[in-house]
Parts: sequence; C-alpha cells; structure tokens
Amino acid sequence: MGRNLNLSKGDIKVLKGRTHEAVSSAAVLVSGETGKRSLILDGSRTIDPYFMVHQVKKMDLSVEEILGKITIGRAFTAYQLKDLVDKAERNLKKNEDFALLGTIGLSAKFEDDQLSAEEGRWLRSKVSRRIKKMVEEESLYGIAVDTEPWIFKH
Repeated sequence: MGRNLNLSKGDIKVLKGRTHEAVSSAAVLVSGETGKRSLILDGSRTIDPYFMVHQVKKMDLSVEEILGKITIGRAFTAYQLKDLVDKAERNLKKNEDFALLGTIGLSAKFEDDQLSAEEGRWLRSKVSRRIKKMVEEESLYGIAVDTEPWIFKH
C-alpha cells in the first residue's frame, strides 16, 4: 500500500516544496486502495480539487466515492492550524476509518507577523510533534510537503 509513493504506515514522508500534488495524489491513492479516509491539513491553501478528480479518473475509480473519503482542513493562522490538529486528534480517536494524514505548507504558519519568534517556535514544535505522534500511534500513512522539511525532525 502506498508503494507508488513509497509511503510506510506509522511514518511521515517529508518532501521539500510548496505544492499540493504529492499530498493530493497520496490521498487519492491511499483512499482508493484501502477504501479508508484521508485527512489533509492544508496550511498553504493550495489544494486543487480538479487535480484530485483527474487523479481519481486515471485510477478508473468513482470520483464521488473517493473524494467523499478525503477531508481537507485549511488554516489561515498558526492557531487555526493548532485547532485543526486538535479536531483531527479527536476524529482519529473516534473513527478508525482513516488511513492517511497529509500536510502542506505548515511551517509558514509559524512565521506570522502576529506571533513572536518564541511563540512561533513553541507552536511549531507542539503541532509538528502531535502530527507525528498521530501518524505513529494510529499507524497512518503520513506525507508532508513543506518549504522547511525539517519541521518533523524531532
């Protein structure tokens, strides 16, 4: 599973970049192959649903069925991102129907002019550790695209 993207359960594959394609493709692939849900935390607000439709059609699967299994949470601020992670944790504990957790562009949220450097570092560490812990404890496929790929190195 996830072999086309070289994903492993319980681990986050981190890619350097800014675009959603790898995470979107992983969500379509994992949901298509497992029949389970995928969750994407989109800090860059770049997800393109038409790209996902194209990926689903290439796999010759039902667009409605696969896209119905993909949940996208978008955050405009670091605290909105923290709230999304809180909600994701609650949902994962209630529902074992998830197979993938993907993130896009999280590091930029913690370099906001509204946050002090210290607060940004604290929030980044807290959020990235919690995401990593969710992937490990729930044995999810994890994939992250970020301009700062070290964000999940702890």
